[in-house]
Amino acid sequence: MIGGLREPAAFGGWIAALARHRATDHFRRQRLEVELTDTHVAREAPDITMEAREAVAAIRELPEAYRETLVLRLVEGFSGAEIADLCGLTPDSVRVNLHRGFKLLRQRLESR
Repeated sequence: MIGGLREPAAFGGWIAALARHRATDHFRRQRLEVELTDTHVAREAPDITMEAREAVAAIRELPEAYRETLVLRLVEGFSGAEIADLCGLTPDSVRVNLHRGFKLLRQRLESR
């Protein structure tokens, strides 16, 4: 079988890429879910203000993609590259989700 390959020397790279793609697909299906609770806010500031509670409530109402990236960024402190690795997204997708999530969060907080 390996003798029938056009470039047998490329087999190792091909099989490694195949394994990497399969692993990425596997972890993409098992999305990391972070439940945002009042204890996340309380851990940072013991005297939870009404504004903080409203912000947490507004984040909970966001679409999952935006909520997930915002929580990982704001609550857990992950960088964009770390969020991309955890969520199985590209860094550009994370950047777009963060931008849109912040914009939507701002709109929702201003309308309250």
